[in-house]
Amino acid sequence: RQGTGACRQARTFSREGLILLAQVKGAVPLGKGGVSNSRELESLVRSQEQTATRNLRRVVVLVQEQNEGQPHSPSALAARLKATLTKEGFTVLDQALTDSATTFESAFLGDQSVLEVLHQKGGQFLIVGQVNTMFSSTAMNKHFFQAEGTLRVFNTSSGDTILTLPIENRGYHRDRTQAGIQALQEAGKVAGKVLVKELLAIEEQ
Repeated sequence: RQGTGACRQARTFSREGLILLAQVKGAVPLGKGGVSNSRELESLVRSQEQTATRNLRRVVVLVQEQNEGQPHSPSALAARLKATLTKEGFTVLDQALTDSATTFESAFLGDQSVLEVLHQKGGQFLIVGQVNTMFSSTAMNKHFFQAEGTLRVFNTSSGDTILTLPIENRGYHRDRTQAGIQALQEAGKVAGKVLVKELLAIEEQ
């Protein structure tokens, strides 16, 4: 929690600094330090804010998925989810957990010992989910599949369940396997947008 507070404080200071620098017209020379002028200082402050933000937004993603009843790995949903989170300034901690059945089950239930390990490794949030695809229909020579499941988000510091998100998304393709993967990818994209909004709201609290 102290680390999270420090990151928030750093972001606040950097924003205040950027507001002041925005009022400076042109590149004003600076007499001391390793920064030569105000423009260079502004660039440095922005860089430091990005670093503080990424340190604040550190997540672990663990998804167990099946495509039409068959285990599918690596997770298509997780890949799209991670891409969305990364694009929005989150840092995804890969390999923070072993991908074993026992570990997954404990993580999905929000086991305190698992959350403590992730917290020690720098993770702020655990996003864990189970999802499966099933055949829906066929039309115009394309197979339609439905991805269904659940994503859960835990705060690794407090152990609280922040969000439980149902997965219900469709995908289609001429190939059945690819149709299921399309549904999983769409689920990851939609879930990513929802999680970004929720996590950013928590960050501002």
